[in-house]
Amino acid sequence: MLRMIPPLEKNALGFAAWTNTWEEMLGIEGYIESASQEKVVKINTKCPLAEAGKMPVVCDLLACSLKGAGSVINPDFMFYYTNSLMKGDKNCRWVIERIK
Repeated sequence: MLRMIPPLEKNALGFAAWTNTWEEMLGIEGYIESASQEKVVKINTKCPLAEAGKMPVVCDLLACSLKGAGSVINPDFMFYYTNSLMKGDKNCRWVIERIK
């Protein structure tokens, strides 16, 4: 598993790379809308969980896992969703940014 997870840089880019690795393992596909060391925004256009009609709570659980892990591995940054395929949006959109 350690070979699959990239080394973590202590900025938004590092946290996003770590998050992308987990999404790739889940089959989630998308693209980075904007990226800097302070803030990364990603749009996900394909999610096998949403396509299977899973409940929105699955996204909430994934977000909680990422928030919790982030608070330990990169405590100066936060993770949150602004859009969700499972809640009827046309895509998922998440943000990682420095806590102000």
